[in-house]
Amino acid sequence: MRTMTPLTERLEGIEAIVFDLGNTLVPFAEPELKVLYAQLEHAFRAELGPETDFYGRANRIRNEMIREREADSMREITIEEFCGAVCGRPASAQLIAAAHRTMDQTFVEVCRIPEDLGSLLARLGDRFRLAVLSNYVLTRPVEEVLRRAGLYEHLHTVEVSATYGYAKPHPDMFERVRSSLGTRPEATLMVGDNFYCDIVGGHRAGWRTAHTLEHYRGAGSDSRAPDVRADLVLERLGELAARP
Repeated sequence: MRTMTPLTERLEGIEAIVFDLGNTLVPFAEPELKVLYAQLEHAFRAELGPETDFYGRANRIRNEMIREREADSMREITIEEFCGAVCGRPASAQLIAAAHRTMDQTFVEVCRIPEDLGSLLARLGDRFRLAVLSNYVLTRPVEEVLRRAGLYEHLHTVEVSATYGYAKPHPDMFERVRSSLGTRPEATLMVGDNFYCDIVGGHRAGWRTAHTLEHYRGAGSDSRAPDVRADLVLERLGELAARP
């Protein structure tokens, strides 16, 4: 019978751990998205009138935009672009401003911090340099979530796609955070739930990778990079702090 190498041995040589945020450190799946889109619907109603399935249509449009960008420029989608795509025409300044406020405030409100996350990052911070590398259309709410939860103090750096205009798996996003950490690629571990953005992106950057299933059990492979597999698969983030 084949025995699995202990996780502590598989982390040998790792100097820094970089976490995705949504569905990695905090849950951000369909329940949270539905709350966000329910609030966005109020902002869109003034221009579009009531819709029977705003969540389904708007979420589908955004996912299509993400897939198109991933196959092309990897630019982050702006709120103005998203509003225009949902409206089918250039959106008004009032709608864009309202959507901006909603995506800022609601993101902070729906992000629920697991109660043991602070202690986990504190333990990991004794052994590794820690960072967050997140895709989101706004930077402030990501930083606010981390500050409110007392997590910021454990992090060496926080990088958000909105700051730079490009999203994971764009290589510049990985290089920016690794350069800030001052680690070698092979000594850097990317932990995330999104196989293409986090695992394929980390692999292409020369990092080691861990696919977490704690908050979202996504696919463990991607047809756009069929040969890529995660170095680790985690049922819980707490496994990273396990000691022999």
